[in-house]
Amino acid sequence: DDGGAATMRLHTVADASKTVEYCAVNGEIVFFTDRHGLKFVLVDSHKVHALLELDEGEYRGVDVHSQSSMLYFCDYANSVVYRTSTAGVSLTPVVSDVAKPLAVAVYPTGASGAWLFVLSEEEHAIYRADVDGEGLVVWKSMNGLCAVAAVPSLGYVYFAARGTLYRAPVDTPGTPEQVVSGFQQLVDIKVKPNATDDGSTVIILVDQDDETIYAIEDGDSAADAITVVSTRRDSISTPRGVCLRDK
Repeated sequence: DDGGAATMRLHTVADASKTVEYCAVNGEIVFFTDRHGLKFVLVDSHKVHALLELDEGEYRGVDVHSQSSMLYFCDYANSVVYRTSTAGVSLTPVVSDVAKPLAVAVYPTGASGAWLFVLSEEEHAIYRADVDGEGLVVWKSMNGLCAVAAVPSLGYVYFAARGTLYRAPVDTPGTPEQVVSGFQQLVDIKVKPNATDDGSTVIILVDQDDETIYAIEDGDSAADAITVVSTRRDSISTPRGVCLRDK
């Protein structure tokens, strides 16, 4: 927080089970996965509530489509991407043809439409489909893929392979543009909400092996990265995911 007009708040969630995997913000609520399904917490509270109780498993990569109030998340072990409402009153499998889905990113295309970008750890590929899982195609293949983030305000999808961050246009991925390299193992990406392509796009990167969450701007090198949270300084071990919202 630099005190300026375009500040953001980094949210941490206290969960006694210590199994928090991924999180997504919708308004005043932070949703996150753990090994028992989906939970949520209000941004001004640390009290954890169950949203969707499931059999014990490996639930990963949650993202929210705020226009329809729907959440999408991955059942890694069973190779399914599910959709549920932000009230947790439904559960619908939407993608079941992607092996070991590690992450899902929602790219809104209108009032109710969106693309889903699903990262397959086993297949080293990012798939694209509509919100009902129709039209599933391989959008990008690359060894070491480990994180994906959709940024509709820029028209890009950002993704990481090991310690390098890339981006590509949503419709024509072609040869991706390398944004920054030199990290160890990036496991989550978040871009400042409503970012504009003016050279000052703020990107938050979670480097699990370095146990540090960094902030960079487009055009920065790894040497320019600002440490936001680190195990050594903040006593937070093994950062896995990060959420952002406008203050």
